Amino acid sequence: MRRAFVVAAAAALAACGGGGGGGGTGVHTYHAAAPVGDFLTLTIDTNAHTIDYVNITNGDHGTVDYADRADGGMDVTDPNGDLVLCYELAGKAVVCQGSDLGSSPTHASREPALLFGVLDTPLVKNDLKGLGGVGYMQFRTKEGGMEVGHFTFDAAGNAAGNAWFPMNQVLPEGCYGKTEYNALTISFADFADNATYGCVERTESTPHGDQISRVFGTPSGDYMVDSPNGALFIWRDASSTAFDPAKAGSYTALVYSKHVTYNSGTETGTPEISTVAVQISTAGKITVTQGSTTVFDAVQLVPFAGSPWQGPTEVTNPTPGLFFFMDAGTPVFVTFFQNAMAFATFQPEMAAGACNENAEYSYTYGVAVKAP
Repeated sequence: MRRAFVVAAAAALAACGGGGGGGGTGVHTYHAAAPVGDFLTLTIDTNAHTIDYVNITNGDHGTVDYADRADGGMDVTDPNGDLVLCYELAGKAVVCQGSDLGSSPTHASREPALLFGVLDTPLVKNDLKGLGGVGYMQFRTKEGGMEVGHFTFDAAGNAAGNAWFPMNQVLPEGCYGKTEYNALTISFADFADNATYGCVERTESTPHGDQISRVFGTPSGDYMVDSPNGALFIWRDASSTAFDPAKAGSYTALVYSKHVTYNSGTETGTPEISTVAVQISTAGKITVTQGSTTVFDAVQLVPFAGSPWQGPTEVTNPTPGLFFFMDAGTPVFVTFFQNAMAFATFQPEMAAGACNENAEYSYTYGVAVKAP
């Protein structure tokens, strides 16, 4: 969100794993991932004030100490820079900030990012058959940072839908490789079970080699995807497009924001990360504060259905469970799942005149974990 949310770092996505719990009261294990492609396991021990983690992607690992913050967070001392600050809803979800994340084994090629972790539920590919409609929100640290869309899984497990790709607002037609509202299809044949991680893998052939994405379930019955091109939050279609009062409450958010100069596929920009407090009323009004500053004051969440980004020539499905509000003419998209709230926005600033010319834009996304 641009005003204070733009001073901020984002959450990421949990990767697949074996589902579960912890070694006792105050000990919980999570599987987590970041929009830069990292897949991690985290065990938080609130009795010992330690976090034991393994970054399976880049090889980092360790048992690190943390100190309690007045706002309920954990200031982490990690020489690798994978973990800097975490907020945990014990046994449900955790969101963390890292200063040095990425798949590269050398720290010189890494960057700040967020992690989001859940206690996940084992998934096999046959679970996708007849799943029906799902909305999604994707975070990444390139190509505009975000997208939103909708898929429908048929009885055979094949999926089809479309999504909004905001990069097309700043690039001439044909430069991005996808249209602004681009059709998407996934074949069930591309899925394979991974018994080791308890998830479903999808392999996609690209000019740069095969890319593997991992789909996993969550205790809430929703899904996540850890992919080389970012992290996806996937939720089943809600029963109504109206706001569910059960989602009301107090949340703590980590937010990722970046102002970008883009040219021929390369983004240049320095991300900023911060923490904000989010309050949502039973009527679906959102208030955001950063320290003593009120960023948004009781702004109404509006269903995505019937919005300017949804319709016969836009995202065709009403995507129940997806909402938005306006920030000075720019939509901020919001969804809820697994005791958390995800949000994302894209702000076009200067359009490129040709594919090899500079474009400028900003994007912000993040995850807020609900207070106990």
